[in-house]
Amino acid sequence: MSSNYRQLLEIWFERVWHDNNIDAIDDLMDFSAETAGLRLNKAYNADEFKYFRYQASQLINNIKFSIVDFVEQHDSAAAYYTIEGTSTTGTKVSTVGSVFFSIKDGRLANTNNQIDFMPLCEQLGLLPNNWLETGLQGIPIIKMKAPEQPI
Repeated sequence: MSSNYRQLLEIWFERVWHDNNIDAIDDLMDFSAETAGLRLNKAYNADEFKYFRYQASQLINNIKFSIVDFVEQHDSAAAYYTIEGTSTTGTKVSTVGSVFFSIKDGRLANTNNQIDFMPLCEQLGLLPNNWLETGLQGIPIIKMKAPEQPI
């Protein structure tokens, strides 16, 4: 049995991430959709997600998503996936994530993502190797000001 939900997610991964086609977001994401879960208490609209996608491509090349598990029920679906790529310094990086989503008029709508960013940031050299132990002691890991988003 073919799943429209799985097909759409595979097309999303292929066009937006594997092919590095930011413009495909307009084709595949409903104009009223929000992408939640990438940041605490912040959902992205399509234009904001484009910036997120662009920023990711500045740190990781050859990004590849692979669906490990997929579940569809009623009018929504969920997928567990791996993410692999190469840092700009040539280091292989990987992490895992999941997405819960619905479809509206053949496009992704109201997605909720959980991506394990901490190990990814450690592999990219953005966090110290002892970030977990340091954080669990109540010691700030890093203090930095986020760049302004040009959108």
